[in-house]
Amino acid sequence: EKKILIEGKISNIDSSFVISTHHTLDSIFIDTITINRKGEFSFFHDVDTNEIITLYFNNFHSSTELFIEKGIKKIKLKGDALLPDLIEIKGGDINNDLTLFKKENEAILKQRSLLVLKVDDEDSIPVNSVNIISQKEKLALLNSLNHELSQNVEDFILLNPDKISSVILINEFFKNSENPKSLERVLGHL
Repeated sequence: EKKILIEGKISNIDSSFVISTHHTLDSIFIDTITINRKGEFSFFHDVDTNEIITLYFNNFHSSTELFIEKGIKKIKLKGDALLPDLIEIKGGDINNDLTLFKKENEAILKQRSLLVLKVDDEDSIPVNSVNIISQKEKLALLNSLNHELSQNVEDFILLNPDKISSVILINEFFKNSENPKSLERVLGHL
């Protein structure tokens, strides 16, 4: 068995730990990782096959996925727990490709994340006619951003049809699509 070092620095952490989960065969493993006040953490993970680790921040309010590939010695994370879609993950082809996609689409992803935070926060505010209009406008903007991201994902897939990162992006952006033909179309690019 080989070990991989996973290091991170995540801002806006409001707890002293990160939860790590992964599954192997028929077992789910859950670990608690200590994180310091600066948002820094590190741990070793035993690797015997390619796998996915999910890290949960701030009592499961946000999360990110790491893709473990054989031969990688180290993975580094950097970002903000409030903007998990923008967390940079470096180490291995899959993580590097997905981080490149995030950087190329940073403005859209950030705007979408902030908009989702605002929509979630306002669910607890008493509704009046002004909030209804602004809520509808926010949802329209969110739909527009998601559409633009979907187009950018499809462009990425067309340029990278043989990469695992393309499959991951399809899963993230097209799996629950209201239009099954769009999922069928992008799968055809692989």
